[in-house]
Amino acid sequence: MKHIRFYTIFALLVLMATSCQNGTINEDERVYLHIQSSFSNDQVQVKFDGNEVYNNLVSTNHVLGLADVDSTTLTSGNHEIAVIVNNTFTHTELFNHDQAPYICINFDDSDNTISIEYFYDRPMYD
Repeated sequence: MKHIRFYTIFALLVLMATSCQNGTINEDERVYLHIQSSFSNDQVQVKFDGNEVYNNLVSTNHVLGLADVDSTTLTSGNHEIAVIVNNTFTHTELFNHDQAPYICINFDDSDNTISIEYFYDRPMYD
């Protein structure tokens, strides 16, 4: 009788452990995109490892604290990010998702440069 209880309890523990893994997103796998400054009705695309994860028409205002924020899941480790503005200006670089879950994207329309900053802590807006 002890063996039946032991195996029943063991089977329940195994079922509970495996069911917790399915369908849940570990917060460490989430990446947050902050489309921040100098976008004025610009088409912005973001790709991770060649897969498009963001494609929107964006207007931001750094002074007012207006940014477009989105999130997606991404496996841990090294990845390539590509940012395309107005199907014309592109910036691509590598980053490590484990060290920076918050990605801030800025555009300088005076010289058409895209900059990307990575943060471990969530950016704060006034």
